[in-house]
Amino acid sequence: MKHFAALFVKFLSYSVILLFVLGFMYEISAGDVVLISLILSAGLYVTGDLYVLPRFGNRAAALTDFPLAFLGIWTLGNYAGDFPRGMGSAGLISAVILSIFEFYYHYYLLRNVIQERDRKGGKPKFHLLKKPVYHAEISEEPLQRNREEHNRRPT
Repeated sequence: MKHFAALFVKFLSYSVILLFVLGFMYEISAGDVVLISLILSAGLYVTGDLYVLPRFGNRAAALTDFPLAFLGIWTLGNYAGDFPRGMGSAGLISAVILSIFEFYYHYYLLRNVIQERDRKGGKPKFHLLKKPVYHAEISEEPLQRNREEHNRRPT
């Protein structure tokens, strides 16, 4: 049920943004805008939000959504409108606005939909919202004995 609610929020947001850009600025009908929003929101939810976001984080998911949204709007918009040159700029404007929305939408997804539960208390862990911590490992050189043997040999 959480995925359905998240997908519905994404669909409504895409519909509002694309209705403003494609509907008012480029005069594409509302039915075509809703169809484009439905296809884009479903496709980008699966690729960007369910696959890329949990594995690579918010930035990677937002950067993945931008070219996919641009290509999707450009391709689907060419079928809806009669001006292929204008759809490139419409796709670019829409993709920029949608990427900004996606950046903040991913925080909603991480907190409410994509959660890992802590084993002890059942509390959600938000490891994807934190910066990664890197550690350095220090060990002895494995070839030190060979170097000592090499130094003992007469030259």
